[in-house]
Amino acid sequence: MQEYATHFNLLKDIVFNVNVKQAKRNESDTGWLLDVERANGQTEVLGFDKVVFCHGYQTKANVPRFEGQDKFEGSIIHSQAYRE
Repeated sequence: MQEYATHFNLLKDIVFNVNVKQAKRNESDTGWLLDVERANGQTEVLGFDKVVFCHGYQTKANVPRFEGQDKFEGSIIHSQAYRE
């Protein structure tokens, strides 16, 4: 992947090591706005025309706990378990 990204000069357009708080379409529905938090705690909104969600399928699932989770009556699954 590194060689592919380097070959096609993609690294300039990739943001690594940020926590994505929210991803949503922009107002004109032509791109994406990502609310991100960097390792130093700094937050910002970044605009992109494409977004790739790398969910770590080959790794152990990290399923966070959140307030009110015990009150939810549905199933809570990690994206690794989603098939249909």
